[in-house]
Amino acid sequence: MTATNDAGIVVDDLSFRYPGTDDAVLSGADLEIEPGEFVAVVGGNGSGKTTLCKSFNGIVPHFYEGDFGGAVTVAGLDVAGSSVSELSRRVGYVFQEFDNQLVSPTVFEEVAFAPLNYGHEDYRERVHRTLDALELDGLEDRFVWELSGGQKHLVALAASLSLDPEILVVDEPAAQLDPVTARETYDHLARLNGDLEKTVVAIEHQTEFIAEYCEQVVLVEDGAVSWKLPVDEALNRLDDLRAQDVHPPQVTRIAERVFDGDERLPVTLADGVARFEDRASEREVRTDGAVTGTEAADRQPEPVISFDGVSHTYQTLRSGTREVLDELSLELYPDERVALVGSNGAGKSTLLQLITGLETPDTGTVTVDGVDTGSVLPERLADDVVYVHQNPEEMFIDDAVRADVAHYLEDREYADVEARVDDVIDFLDLGALEDRDGRLLSVGQQRRASLAIGLATA
Repeated sequence: MTATNDAGIVVDDLSFRYPGTDDAVLSGADLEIEPGEFVAVVGGNGSGKTTLCKSFNGIVPHFYEGDFGGAVTVAGLDVAGSSVSELSRRVGYVFQEFDNQLVSPTVFEEVAFAPLNYGHEDYRERVHRTLDALELDGLEDRFVWELSGGQKHLVALAASLSLDPEILVVDEPAAQLDPVTARETYDHLARLNGDLEKTVVAIEHQTEFIAEYCEQVVLVEDGAVSWKLPVDEALNRLDDLRAQDVHPPQVTRIAERVFDGDERLPVTLADGVARFEDRASEREVRTDGAVTGTEAADRQPEPVISFDGVSHTYQTLRSGTREVLDELSLELYPDERVALVGSNGAGKSTLLQLITGLETPDTGTVTVDGVDTGSVLPERLADDVVYVHQNPEEMFIDDAVRADVAHYLEDREYADVEARVDDVIDFLDLGALEDRDGRLLSVGQQRRASLAIGLATA
């Protein structure tokens, strides 16, 4: 393939193998992205989609070294022959774990970091222009660690845009955000694409956002690009998507059960409403088997976890304190499966950290198995309560997954360490990854590995 425009991306027979691994993560990948496109890249865990996109700005092969074959041309530059510094002027990259790329104390300093280091005398204008484009003006003097998750993500995006690159790559922009904030982020990406003509590449698995915002979809499978198609056609390739554990949009899955097999299925809610309206009067609403109420599960007489009038605040440098929990009372019973939902900053993580003893309440009590968490050290609770971090990289301290899983057990001098580790590795199908450095795995694989670290003590 040859580039049709110097501002595009051309991948030609790309292969890549990480050091210490037998199998290539990319093999014979071919892809062309035209300037100004809004493209979603999808694929299963370990398919190679993130490695492919990291080749666009030279992180692969210049930072993550390995066996690199084929060619990648970005904005007229040969990736293998260009430095990350040079490529970063043309390609901005926002990581899924965006906290890891925030390096400065304040928002202004973070966004100014790249222009200053490239010697741009107009760095102040660049900062204000970028913050204004992302509706972050007014936050210049805020400390980054004080921001909500959504604001941090936008700051990382702003920092990537400060050099005014033609291409922007965003890894799982909705993964760590609540639905409202995720939609706001995609609205910003759409404006950057439409108004500023940025080429936007989003690694994504939430197909509802893909359907609404993206123009093209790339499917990566077993280290190669299976296809690149317009979004409507791509999201109708249900078998291809499901084979890679990519779930079609909910409206598409519902329509699949209603419409004939050869009909094009709707992929957006608006499209679905229009299509369903034509059928609504012709079909009876099925009510047999509908749930008309809920029955309370049989419960043990005592809760395993209880919150009684718990309040918790955090100190801030400028505004004094910020209240996160206010007189919270809650009981959790044995064998329950509970989901905590809420917007960014609502207190979900704080609640979990109170259970583990990593935080203590300002007022009220938290009790776990009859133990007041405020009266003991977190180590006392560690055998009974396991906290798996949102960012899996925070749980990796050794150079191999197996060593990370064994670390706590060895530290506590368990007698059956090897057997426990074998069981967990087998249960989570990590055998092929146990000798790999957890920090070099795909995010999906990292999540399995971090869960294994937690399960080892269960």
